[in-house]
Amino acid sequence: MREYIDIAFVANLVSMLRADIDGAVWLADDEEEARFYERCAHDSAQVVAAPSAAVHLLDLVNGRGIQGVVASVRGAETAACSRDNVFRPSVGDVTSLLLTSRGFEQAVTDICGAPWLKACGKEIGSVLQRAVWIARVVRKLREADTVENGNSLDFGDLSRVVRWETFEPDWEVLHSILSDAGLSDFALEQSRAIRCQDDLRTTILDCDGMDAACVLAAATRLFRPRGIIPIRQIQTPEFVAMLRVSFHLEDLEADEVFWRMRRWERRNPRYPLLREWRTLDALGVVWDQRYWERDRELSVSLHDAARP
Repeated sequence: MREYIDIAFVANLVSMLRADIDGAVWLADDEEEARFYERCAHDSAQVVAAPSAAVHLLDLVNGRGIQGVVASVRGAETAACSRDNVFRPSVGDVTSLLLTSRGFEQAVTDICGAPWLKACGKEIGSVLQRAVWIARVVRKLREADTVENGNSLDFGDLSRVVRWETFEPDWEVLHSILSDAGLSDFALEQSRAIRCQDDLRTTILDCDGMDAACVLAAATRLFRPRGIIPIRQIQTPEFVAMLRVSFHLEDLEADEVFWRMRRWERRNPRYPLLREWRTLDALGVVWDQRYWERDRELSVSLHDAARP
C-alpha cells in the first residue's frame, strides 16, 4: 500500500472517517483478514483494510490526537502487540485461527466428503498437520532468503513444492527453486530438520496460515488418498471464504486476542469494537450462566500461558 499512495494522505482520510463513525475505526493490516474482522466488528464500528500499513497509519492518526482507532496485525508484527490498541491472534494470523477452530473439520468435510477425510487420516494422519508442516518449511526458506539475499523467496503456486503421492515436501523441487534463487544448500538442510508434529497451536505459529490454506486447497485438487477423489476441488480464496463462514464467533473467545479487545472496549466505552454474540439472561442484563464455567477455565488457561 505504501508503494502506491502517500501514507499521510490515507491518514487524512482515516481522520475524516473518525467524524462519521460512532464506533471504533479498525485498521486491518491485511485485506483478507479485514473480511474476517468485518464479521466480528460492532455495527457502529468500521473496518478499514490497510495492507502492510495499519500500525504506521495508527501511529499517524494517534499522533493527531484522534481517538477510538485500533489496528490488527499478522504474525510478523509481533512487537506492536504490546500496545493495548494493536491486536493479533495468539496463533499468529486470522487464517491460522480459522484452521485451528472447531469449524475447520466440518468445512473440509463439506468440501471433500467424509470418505476423503477418513482416507487421509488412515493414509497420512492429520491433513492439517501436513499442510502446516509444508507451510513451516516454506517460511523457513523465505527467512533464509531474506538473510542471505535480502529478498523474500517467491514460490509461486505452492502446489508444486509438494510431493502429492505422500503429501510431503518435494525436496528435489525445493532444491531447484533454491538453486535458481542463489540460496545455499545449508538453507535446505535446515528446512529438512523440520518435522510434522502433533502440537498444532504451537507449530502453526511457525508458518503463515495462508500458506497452509493454499496447500490444503491444492490437496482437494491433487491429493488422492487410497484413490478417493474429493467431492469438490477448490481454489484458496473459496476455501478461506468457507472457513470464515464455518467459524463460530464464540471460538474467538478461546483466544487471548478477544479478551484484549474487550479490555480495550472497557477503557474506551464511547467506541464499541466487537459485535455481541453471547446470550444474555431473560432480563437482558447479565451473561447467561452457561458462560461462567467456560470463562473461568479460559481465564486460568490464558493466565498460565502468559507465565514466563
